Amino acid sequence: MNKRNYLAFDIEITKVINAGASWLGQRPLGISCAATMQQQPRESHIWCGEGRPSGEPWEQMPQSQVCVMVQYLREKVEEGYTLLAWNGLHFDLNIIAEESGLWDECHHLAMGMVDPMFHFYYVHGYPVGLQAVTNAMTGESKTGTGAEAPIKWAMGLYQEVMEYCAHDVQILLDVVLEMEDRGWMEWFSHSGQLREWEIPGGRLLTVREVMKLPAPVNPWCPVKDFTGWLLEGGT
Repeated sequence: MNKRNYLAFDIEITKVINAGASWLGQRPLGISCAATMQQQPRESHIWCGEGRPSGEPWEQMPQSQVCVMVQYLREKVEEGYTLLAWNGLHFDLNIIAEESGLWDECHHLAMGMVDPMFHFYYVHGYPVGLQAVTNAMTGESKTGTGAEAPIKWAMGLYQEVMEYCAHDVQILLDVVLEMEDRGWMEWFSHSGQLREWEIPGGRLLTVREVMKLPAPVNPWCPVKDFTGWLLEGGT
């Protein structure tokens, strides 16, 4: 089996979402910062709105700079990297497409991306969080939550949020490499039970490949929540 060379990424948003509320009806959300980390050679990069006279990031990444980030992702894919994001189809690339306006480009990136959470959802019919998996497989912990990030960003805690985003990308890459080495995923259920999923062939599928599988039926978490944006923006 050919080994992939991943480029993991993650974004944080600027809009504060009330606890229990869905972000789907509160767009646009804005991007405060993003992080990328490539597997080999291991290199990382932080993205944020640059050019403020004070040297601090802008409150929100301007569209032009989000477009630069999309171009970077495209170039890395052309170099042979495989994009990797946890819930990246439902959230990260969805928001990047809206903030950049580059729907066609993001559609193309999404189809070739590996999104372990989307693959898991298609098999099991429900999503699983990155924290539940990393706790079970590596013992690592996230340093915050996505809900806290926009609050801290609004408070001016820019460095803390950027470090949190970068750490999320690092643990994502580490846990996916561990999953592929073992050939299975472990996670803690809401009840605290350790569970295991043997990944068929030990290989995580791209979004394009996942969408060829029989679709799960879950009225509380329908497939269109993940894939609906692929039809937006004239794509």
